[in-house]
Amino acid sequence: RLISLALVLCLSVSAVLTSCGGNGGSGGNERNEFISGIGGVSETFTGAVSEMAYDSAEKAAEAYVKNEVVGNTIATIKNVESKGELSSSEIKSKIPSDLREGITSVEKMEVTYTALSLMSADECGVTALADKDEKIVVFVIKYEVDWKYFVPMPITGETVTKSYYDSVFDTEKYKNCTYEYEMETILSTPYADPDTQEVKTMGVKASVKQLIKFDGDKIYVEMTTISTDFDSDMKAFDEVETKIVCFVQEEGTLKAYIKNEGKWVKAYGIAQTGFTSIEQLRPFANQYLDYSYFTKTEYGFKLDEENSKAYINQAMASLASLTMLGGLDLDMYVEYYVSEGTLSGMRLNIDMTVTSAGATASGSGVGIVKCTNYGTTTVEAPVVD
Repeated sequence: RLISLALVLCLSVSAVLTSCGGNGGSGGNERNEFISGIGGVSETFTGAVSEMAYDSAEKAAEAYVKNEVVGNTIATIKNVESKGELSSSEIKSKIPSDLREGITSVEKMEVTYTALSLMSADECGVTALADKDEKIVVFVIKYEVDWKYFVPMPITGETVTKSYYDSVFDTEKYKNCTYEYEMETILSTPYADPDTQEVKTMGVKASVKQLIKFDGDKIYVEMTTISTDFDSDMKAFDEVETKIVCFVQEEGTLKAYIKNEGKWVKAYGIAQTGFTSIEQLRPFANQYLDYSYFTKTEYGFKLDEENSKAYINQAMASLASLTMLGGLDLDMYVEYYVSEGTLSGMRLNIDMTVTSAGATASGSGVGIVKCTNYGTTTVEAPVVD
């Protein structure tokens, strides 16, 4: 039960945060069909400059590494070296026109730094850190007397920057949209029949579908959950739960409604709808992960396979101790699709095996998220008889 519970929670957290399937990503045809279904992919991020100003080019370059590159890892700057100023034509080719106003000069800097990254943990729970030297080119802009660092559009195949990641997950972009979510997980555990010692299997299959419409101060939610318990000796049986709710904010007061047998009735409070707060319904509101986990792609960005365990451990820290008890064999990839600078689709595929105290459990999950109809989603306030 301990292992199965851990898998359920792990898959649930992963599903809410992302989506995709198999080693190295899905096939081209499958990806193209998904992209077509969300209306295509496109970027609007052309670059950004730091909000904070610095009194030297060196300090601005150091700040770029610490703020935009290394994420939650610990970085030590070893050397900062100027590679000269950019010419006028180089400035025009590197810096977007909307950021060029007031520029005095642009300098190319090379920063050498050491990053400490989590590599493994032994059976005693001692974290092992490994350092590595990295070099990166940073462009810093002088506006009158102060310096700011420039954040370019991430290059395909390289780690995304914090500014790019934040621009995609800007909550202002998701105030009016339609969010569709589907996730299916299967968990199974082998066991020995106490009478015959025959090895059998027991497990659970869960399917969740959500439709959430956001229209300013109104939110409409449809959610269906299907849970199937199965056993080698038992016929599988389903438990189905469907919930339809609506929330309306009027003059600072939140009103909640539940659809019961085709009719809307007013809820006594938000808890009666099955949710604890309105914020937990917002798209991606509580799903911020370390941006340095992700790699830029031609369709948006993805979670690198080598970062999957770190991703899971951040999503649910208690898995770290479970992993140390035995082992976590994880195969997962996640793809994020960006359209007009917003996250319009995600796909997840995860397979894992957890071993603890001599027992083994396996699980898999496939999830799809679509976020569409930006600026055109409408929700009607319920009419109660």
